[in-house]
Amino acid sequence: DYAEQYPVAQGITYGDIVSPGTQEVTTTTGEKIVQLVKSTSPYQEPIAGIVSNNYGDFTSAGYNINKEDNPMPVALVGRVPVNVTNEGGAIKVGDFVTTSSTAGKGMKATKAGRVIGMALSSFDGTDGQVMVQVINTWYSPSGSSSAGDLFIESKMTLGVQTLTVNDNGTDTSETVALTPSTSYVEV
Repeated sequence: DYAEQYPVAQGITYGDIVSPGTQEVTTTTGEKIVQLVKSTSPYQEPIAGIVSNNYGDFTSAGYNINKEDNPMPVALVGRVPVNVTNEGGAIKVGDFVTTSSTAGKGMKATKAGRVIGMALSSFDGTDGQVMVQVINTWYSPSGSSSAGDLFIESKMTLGVQTLTVNDNGTDTSETVALTPSTSYVEV
């Protein structure tokens, strides 16, 4: 994996999924950076990466973190084990892994949202680890179509329709005419 050293909160271990916290620290070169903390909720955003035991790879960067700020390598890309739970069901090779409600642990992604990687091994237990290819991205299950952040998961009837989009708690409605040649609708 390609990992960089980050300041992380106490109690974080290899395989934990981490996200930016609120505590800011100063590096040995005077730069400010926030300490990373365990992820805490399903499909959490933003996510920084997965804590790795990659101390021997010379591609690791971030050696300017003070020892008292608990520097640990965080995998940003590549292959790394991630701690998981069965909250999203059994994980198969090729499934996407997202954050879960168990701090620092991942689960199988079953709906659209932020994911941290794609499973390279299977898991069918309660708690354990899965090898993942780190891919910090947005996941859209097959059968969904997307335009920006809009996901339509069912067929719509042709004719005049009112579309309502909820964007972070704000509803926007637009009346549109859907025809056989309609390829997209901007609301």
